[in-house]
Amino acid sequence: MENKELKEKIRKNIKEEIAISNIRKEFGMKTNKNKKIVYAISSVCALFILGVGIFVGTSKLNNNLLQGNTLEIGKTEENINKEESLDIELKINILKDMAMASLDADVKIDANAIKLEQLPKELMFMGNLIIPEEYEFENSYTLYTRENTEDAEYSVLHDYIFNYRKDDLSNIKISFSKIEPPIRDYSILGGDKISKIGNVELKISQWKEMYIVTFKYKDIYFDIETTGITEEQLVDLLESLINNVTNVNKEMEEKDININEEATEISTTNYPTYYSGKYIDNNGNNVILLYEDNLENRKQICNVLGITESKTIFKKAEYTYEYLIKLQNKISKKMQNKELPFVTSSSLMEDKNNIKVTVTSNSINDWNKIKELDTIGGAIDIQYEANNIGTEDLLVTPK
Repeated sequence: MENKELKEKIRKNIKEEIAISNIRKEFGMKTNKNKKIVYAISSVCALFILGVGIFVGTSKLNNNLLQGNTLEIGKTEENINKEESLDIELKINILKDMAMASLDADVKIDANAIKLEQLPKELMFMGNLIIPEEYEFENSYTLYTRENTEDAEYSVLHDYIFNYRKDDLSNIKISFSKIEPPIRDYSILGGDKISKIGNVELKISQWKEMYIVTFKYKDIYFDIETTGITEEQLVDLLESLINNVTNVNKEMEEKDININEEATEISTTNYPTYYSGKYIDNNGNNVILLYEDNLENRKQICNVLGITESKTIFKKAEYTYEYLIKLQNKISKKMQNKELPFVTSSSLMEDKNNIKVTVTSNSINDWNKIKELDTIGGAIDIQYEANNIGTEDLLVTPK
């Protein structure tokens, strides 16, 4: 994505945050005009595809979501049945007052959308949520903080945020974090009643048509804000979310138990030599890249990956996954040893079947130091970005 397009996308996200603040004011939330929220926005975002790569100077996961992807981030009430009915005990705190608050730390919003399948495994619970049918998935992004106030870089991935919208006054915002409670720009005044869904304790507060839910489950902190949905719809959403988190953890535990029994499981040390990578295209189709494309390999790799052959697209690739992994490791090692100080990021791009390397030097000699690691040739895509190009800071102050 060109810098100009990315900047416009970032500005759109900022406008949406301002709109949410206006909605809160519409509901009567008190604002402290002396407090300021700072969103530091960078339009230069390094990519990290499928967890393979090392970053120097920036810490990002790949949040590249192609518009039109049919992978469902939240299904409607009509299209999904609840897997398990949990015991529910609701004690909702009716709020008399709310107030805007300043953040404890400056934050940076990464305006690139989150690609669901590239979340850490323990966080892949956002699919198949029971979202009211009139609400549509709108956008998703991540929020970064600095490790300490002296740091210039926003290197700590603090929150993941998913937004759904019906209209300007009807929204659902789901934020979660593995570090601590997600950051928000307002405080709840009063209310200490605790609700329970299954064995999970939640604090549910209500201000007019707005519900605010906070809880911690499986070492993940959640902060959910809704406007325009009923109490029953809120419970359905929360129950589906808790069930999804439970199921993801069960799957991870089962894989850990049986890991030695799955001899054909693809990993960085054990994968078919003909395999070149996998990704999901704009239409939500599985696309598998094969160095040796034949019927036998197609059938075997689908069995290994646990996907249906008839619903998979196969493409011939120039490089094997094994070769790209080894090449990526060579670059990463030299980056760690500070032999390539002009390299800011190196990422294995499975959809492109190559290694993308971002550099701050346009010297041919420097580029050749990278290219010489590619013994086959053509597997490295070098992209030049000057240190000071494409970065801007936007200050948003609630009125």
